Amino acid sequence: SNKIWMLEGYLLKQKLYEAFQGVDTSTFVGRLYVEHAELKKKIQNLQFFITSKSFGKLPEVERDSLTEQLVCMNKYLYVLSCRVSRTSNNA
Repeated sequence: SNKIWMLEGYLLKQKLYEAFQGVDTSTFVGRLYVEHAELKKKIQNLQFFITSKSFGKLPEVERDSLTEQLVCMNKYLYVLSCRVSRTSNNA
């Protein structure tokens, strides 16, 4: 099971590397774009997990925490989206 997570982590790292080739992560704007995309992917993964059978097997307190985490992550994504939008408008 840990081996699967290691492989998943490697695949995610590879996909992120491929997605951000050409993005200058030494700049504020580049890092902002990367952070936005990474958060969006994490939200998608959490949403997928919340709809899985495994989620229903967790204790209620864990399900509640993960659901609240998703709400907070979406709020954070909204803030990042606004910041990305402003950098695009200022370019």
